[in-house]
Amino acid sequence: MNYHKNRDSDTIRIRAHHLLCIQGFQGKGYSAQFVENMRQKIDFLHNNSSKKIRVIDEWDDICANCPHLEENICSESPGAENKIKNMDIMAMSVLGLECGQEYFFENILDRIRENINLSHLKQICGSCSWKNACLLYLNLK
Repeated sequence: MNYHKNRDSDTIRIRAHHLLCIQGFQGKGYSAQFVENMRQKIDFLHNNSSKKIRVIDEWDDICANCPHLEENICSESPGAENKIKNMDIMAMSVLGLECGQEYFFENILDRIRENINLSHLKQICGSCSWKNACLLYLNLK
């Protein structure tokens, strides 16, 4: 699905699995531009937790500065886009979110606290190259 058409500039678009990445981010990333963009998005969301975000399963406002984003698809490795999309689908399922819908960020944080455990993270993030640097993963381990 393409949620970029008729984009409301006031709405932040976040891939479902990035909702978990935001909780565990500690300043590492694919490039300095990616890290800076991620920090800005996280700071904005935490300072505006009543802000609505649109949950999606494709490139988002965090991916926008990723050096692996080519033609709106992750090119990090063969099959990366499908792997990431599956992570999004699993995250939405565990958190009870629907693709394309808007949610208050503070409500998503509540859902993460109430629903995510180590078993879920192993399932969702099992193939993620950043899991050993993820504070959320490490704190539940």
